[in-house]
Amino acid sequence: MEISFVSARRGDVCILRIEGSLDLETAPQFREILLAEVEAGFVKIICNMHRVDYIASAGLGALINVRKMLEGHKGELKLSELSLEAQKIITLCSLQDFFGIYDTDAHAIEAFKSVK
Repeated sequence: MEISFVSARRGDVCILRIEGSLDLETAPQFREILLAEVEAGFVKIICNMHRVDYIASAGLGALINVRKMLEGHKGELKLSELSLEAQKIITLCSLQDFFGIYDTDAHAIEAFKSVK
């Protein structure tokens, strides 16, 4: 499976736009990209999942691990603009309350501002 990432910054927030599948093959690359963002000083990260067409258990594991890693750095991972496929998997696994899920990147950024 293929995956691509585009990273953008909005102040102290990193928005990572993901396109493709989060699976056994692509999850390590996903973790590496996010780790690089954390090493660059970004601990508020939004994963825009508008173009995610598939999430396997390895992809879910990567999302969960990154969220836990960010908590250790006093940061947070939020998900935005979930594709129908991503939304189905997150809901099926009852993870909608585990992750902060937002309709837009702007709403996710605002949620960071409300956290002290």
